Amino acid sequence: MPSPFKSVIVCVLVVLAAGVAVAGNGDFVFDHLSLNVADPGKAAEWYASHLGGTPDGDSAVRFGSVRLSFRRSATSKPSAGTVIDHLAFAADALPAGFSEDPWGTRIEIVARKTGDKLHHIHVLATNPEATMNWLAQSFGGERTRVDGLDVVKFGTVLVAVERVDREPAPSAGHVIDHMGWATQNLDAAAAGLTSAGVKFTTQPRTVGDLRMAFVEGPNQLRVEIVQR
Repeated sequence: MPSPFKSVIVCVLVVLAAGVAVAGNGDFVFDHLSLNVADPGKAAEWYASHLGGTPDGDSAVRFGSVRLSFRRSATSKPSAGTVIDHLAFAADALPAGFSEDPWGTRIEIVARKTGDKLHHIHVLATNPEATMNWLAQSFGGERTRVDGLDVVKFGTVLVAVERVDREPAPSAGHVIDHMGWATQNLDAAAAGLTSAGVKFTTQPRTVGDLRMAFVEGPNQLRVEIVQR
């Protein structure tokens, strides 16, 4: 049977421990990843059938409590070399290694018989120390070491940051557009982040039933904060 992936050569280094992410400071909770694709419905079906995601409406899937939300875009670029470089999944039925989904998301397959199917996320940084400190201080993460990696821990979500010499491309507009945290009180959270010097690219606003804002981290790492 032919592989559903395109072959891709890559380097990697972020671990996402399986499951739900609950932040250790305040009420921030790791919530979602947003992907820009040409056909959100087909992308959701693809991630459900090939990687075992649980359908969540017509244009999203869940891996544990982490939601992959697909948004329509005809112009998004591949994730390779961006600040959010790739996603990794545990799938014993597929060969371990690196691949690409049909819309340009770089994917790592890892062999793991236990744990959730969403395994890790990969972030690139020219200054890993600054990026890890920004994540820890902004969203209440705990810096630690796991499996030999320096990581920032958000409950069961572990983000390790790899040093690169050249500035990675920003995540906005690429297929992996941003990561998202949720909070119970966006306005209070925004006030705290603003006082800490965090840069807001979109101030808190209401969109439908959702309160949301965007902030920007080192290397133009795009992060959404939502209040549902």
